[in-house]
Amino acid sequence: MKTIAIALFLGFNFIMTAQDPYLQKGDERAEALAQMILEKYDKELSMGAEQRILFENKLIEFLIREDKIKNLDMSVRDKLKTLTRLLTQETAEMRNILTRPQWRYYKKLKKRYQPVVVEVGKVNH
Repeated sequence: MKTIAIALFLGFNFIMTAQDPYLQKGDERAEALAQMILEKYDKELSMGAEQRILFENKLIEFLIREDKIKNLDMSVRDKLKTLTRLLTQETAEMRNILTRPQWRYYKKLKKRYQPVVVEVGKVNH
């Protein structure tokens, strides 16, 4: 029951923040990481200028959402499930930005460039 409640809360939260870009606070780390990821993809996908802008904005949006999930107080298993769903949603939304051949290749590249990672047992020194 707790998992369902968390999933509903996250889903509602994602829908609300995804609809209004002003609700998503800019994150310098996410922007820098998005730029690095974009460069990797662009070498392989040869995106146009408008695609690059849209692709980068989408990356930033999902990196911010990914960070929010990673910082939630939930089990590693639940985080992994939620992150997997988030990355699936990101892949689907990239279809609106990329051409069909680019999107097919993007799906293959994504496993290499954006693997699902959940840190377990952080040690603070």
